[in-house]
Amino acid sequence: MADVRDLVDRVRSKLTDEQRSEVGADLETIKSGYLEKVDEAKAAVAESMERKRKIRDYKEENENVVIDRDAWKNKYESHDDSDLIKERDTYKGKWTNYLDTQKGFFQEFYKSAKENDNWGKVKSEYKIPDDTNGEIDWSKLESNDIENNVEKMSYHTKLGLFEQQGHKPKPPTEKSFKFDSDEKVPTIEEYHQIRAQYGPDSYEARKAMELIRKRK
Repeated sequence: MADVRDLVDRVRSKLTDEQRSEVGADLETIKSGYLEKVDEAKAAVAESMERKRKIRDYKEENENVVIDRDAWKNKYESHDDSDLIKERDTYKGKWTNYLDTQKGFFQEFYKSAKENDNWGKVKSEYKIPDDTNGEIDWSKLESNDIENNVEKMSYHTKLGLFEQQGHKPKPPTEKSFKFDSDEKVPTIEEYHQIRAQYGPDSYEARKAMELIRKRK
């Protein structure tokens, strides 16, 4: 197919000077319009090619993502985490038992501490469920609440805030507490009495806690 520019030039060459003066401007308009359309077509073709290139790149990228996804999916589905689950459940059970023990210690502590004159000074630091009809539902305590109460209990006990009123602990040289030869497990109340008499970090207190934990 002949180029429009060549056709326009060919037509112009066959015209007389008079004819060229009459239609020369129109021929140039035709030629300019053609060139403009050619440029637009070239731009459209270039844009289309660029779009196709991007689509091709996106398809390749998507295929790679799908391959990676399937690979990770296969790894996930084939991974055996039964040992981790078993270990997690074991530690979870131990932690639950520990919290239950600590909650029991605190309940016994609370029974005597609330009767102490110093309780009113520090009770706002503890998390105590509402008293309904004279009974406290300790099951409402969250794990964080139990940890808080045990921490405060230990701290206030070390400060001596809840020692039995009118009772002075024996000095270390007068300690006479002895465990039975069969290591009878002390009750929670006995444990707190031992802590109050000999101190929370004493051998007697640690031994009593050890026996209680073995029982659990």
